[in-house]
Amino acid sequence: MAGCSETARYKVLSTFFDGVPGPCQKRPEPEKKENVKKEISSQGAPVPKSTTYFHPPFVENQCDNCHESKFSQKLVARGKELCFTCHDDLIKDKKTVHYPAGEGDCIECHDPHQSPNKYYLKKAIPELCFDCHDEKDLKTNPAHEERGICTECHNPHASNEKKLLK
Repeated sequence: MAGCSETARYKVLSTFFDGVPGPCQKRPEPEKKENVKKEISSQGAPVPKSTTYFHPPFVENQCDNCHESKFSQKLVARGKELCFTCHDDLIKDKKTVHYPAGEGDCIECHDPHQSPNKYYLKKAIPELCFDCHDEKDLKTNPAHEERGICTECHNPHASNEKKLLK
């Protein structure tokens, strides 16, 4: 498309898209960054930056720590065997083990590359917990009244107490 004439480009683009300016029409000038900055600052509060948490091997391009090569999606091990090569075994010798952790399904809750949530969680707590645990049942339990974060009382991996209590 870069080598096409204005007329040819117009014919192709207008076939697929509405509102394409004709070959003789002047295109609107893109807004300059200076104008955008002034607009944002004149509106008052700054735009909040989103936080993303990155798993260090991912950021450092050490893909082959977990994958067979930098170009492969095949993992060198599965589940907890892979994760516990670098991370402490959080479930070893515990009386009560959370089902996903015990099965080695770390990626049920964690994203192995990046996440907007701490600990690379796929969702914020308690939303993540409600993927498996019924929110209505939990909220009817008097022990959960006015509690928002499950991990304040429960260990999400394993515990020596019943119901994964800390």
